Amino acid sequence: MSGSVTLEGGSVDLEWIVRNFSSFTGEIYSDEWSFAGQKWRLKLNTRAEEEFVSLYIWHLDNNNVANVRFSLSIINMFNDSCHTFSDNKVFAGSGRDLYGSRKFIRRCELLEKGLLVGDTLTIKCSMAMRELQEHGQDNEKIQDTEDNTVQEGFSGVIDLKLIDVDFTMNVKGHEFKVHKVVLSAQSEVFAAMFRHDMKESSSNVVTIDDCDPTVFKEFLRFLYSKRVEKLSWTKYGELYRCADKYSVPELKAVCSRAIRNELSSGNAVDILLYAETNALTSLRTDALKFIARLPKKVAATTGWQKLHPYPQLLEDVINSMALLGTIEPNLRRAHNL
Repeated sequence: MSGSVTLEGGSVDLEWIVRNFSSFTGEIYSDEWSFAGQKWRLKLNTRAEEEFVSLYIWHLDNNNVANVRFSLSIINMFNDSCHTFSDNKVFAGSGRDLYGSRKFIRRCELLEKGLLVGDTLTIKCSMAMRELQEHGQDNEKIQDTEDNTVQEGFSGVIDLKLIDVDFTMNVKGHEFKVHKVVLSAQSEVFAAMFRHDMKESSSNVVTIDDCDPTVFKEFLRFLYSKRVEKLSWTKYGELYRCADKYSVPELKAVCSRAIRNELSSGNAVDILLYAETNALTSLRTDALKFIARLPKKVAATTGWQKLHPYPQLLEDVINSMALLGTIEPNLRRAHNL
């Protein structure tokens, strides 16, 4: 284990670095560590014949019950936590209590999404102790519980189950009933609309024809809850444009980060072109970095051909590969390098 940081309030973050990951098959165990006076370790199952890699947290203590909130995630090449599995769990103190995900991630995703950096897999484990309940503990997934709460509260707003809505947004025939005070607080564009004597301000209705209703619903979800549902990278792109139009910089940052974490060998060129077209400098840099780390895989996709009409962008891709020393000989020959 490395990067162990103990925080106040009975919580801990650790990183498990597994080098030469592709050479392992079968079960891999982390070093033991102590937390809240009890011993723990992680277990990976990497059998080559299995489609999925399994990941578990193992409570090694024989005597003490532990009620833990934990999350297991992978640290990607951008140092972001991704592919997170979170849960609450009461460990019984048997010394053999493992809990986690048998289908944590597909083996192919580790390669396609660049999660093996130099054949090194980095797993982050975050833990926090929780008080034991006298009558037992519900082990529902944290993520599911939180999502349901947000969805119920938000759907109450947009489905007119809450009172005092005072504004209607007509998005391609779909009506969303909302509150001016929320829109004004989160968007400078809407704040200006309601401050001035505009048609929408007096009629309390605005018509929006340039956004998909499902995407706009996520836009509103963010204004109300600071969260969005899991989307495809293309939908995140549409949501980014909506956030840009209505001046919600925090949502723009969320979308840009989400698109970055969706990078794979199959979509890297498309995301690079999207970043180039929309002048997203940071995302463009990240896409170049991703392609440069997986040149052979990306060059073998149909997306690679889409770069040919953009000679300057193609040159930037090749230069990024050259800087990392990952450029393939056939690419050198093809581009006279």
